[in-house]
Amino acid sequence: NVRVSGWPVALGSGAATELAVGDGRLAVVDGNGVLHCWEQASGYRLWGASLGSAPSGPPTFDRRLVHIGTADGRLLVFDAVDGKSVGILKSPAAITSRILANRGTLWFAGGDGMLRAVDFDAGRVLWTAPIGRVATDGQIALAGNSVIAIGEKRLVAFDRATGEPRGELALEHELRRLDAQQRRVFVEVRRPKERDRAAHDALVAVDANDLSILWEFTLDAVGPGRLGSDELVVALPSASGDVILFR
Repeated sequence: NVRVSGWPVALGSGAATELAVGDGRLAVVDGNGVLHCWEQASGYRLWGASLGSAPSGPPTFDRRLVHIGTADGRLLVFDAVDGKSVGILKSPAAITSRILANRGTLWFAGGDGMLRAVDFDAGRVLWTAPIGRVATDGQIALAGNSVIAIGEKRLVAFDRATGEPRGELALEHELRRLDAQQRRVFVEVRRPKERDRAAHDALVAVDANDLSILWEFTLDAVGPGRLGSDELVVALPSASGDVILFR
């Protein structure tokens, strides 16, 4: 390994969100509600901005902009270069998930159990659809032409452009988190203790187009962390200390 000058950097109050990466930059919100942005190559701190409320999830990058939601219902957008405020939108309910962003269209979950799509440039709501429960961060994702959300013991899919329902898939037990990779959705399911088996986690792969189950992998116990994915690989930590990778 080659040590990069400038890293690591210290967060005096710890991190309140996951780390976000985009456009050669890293961003995170600390325990005091300050959004920090660094240059990835050097660790140089580019800027910081106080949110004035708890973040709804980690920041997201899109078109050289940084987006983040707050628990008091604000959707904040900053210039990724210098941290200047580009705009603020106000949701009628608390924002409970990270902001999903693609070419100026933003999607997020609310404390009223609704999923919203917003055209940020026009400053208007494109559509609103009921999820059936309050989805939290890590429980909505973009996959193909759909926005997929964790409903009440089921996955629900909505058309990204119109918000029209595209289907649903009932799944037993606790649906904890999902992630997306191209046209597949990966769902982390926690199954309770049974007479002859301890509580354990499972990873379920679902086709984003028709919400059919593609495959499933079951752990022997409850995993110590969350699933993660990139464009090629899905990773699931196990209680044994191994990280299991799937293509």
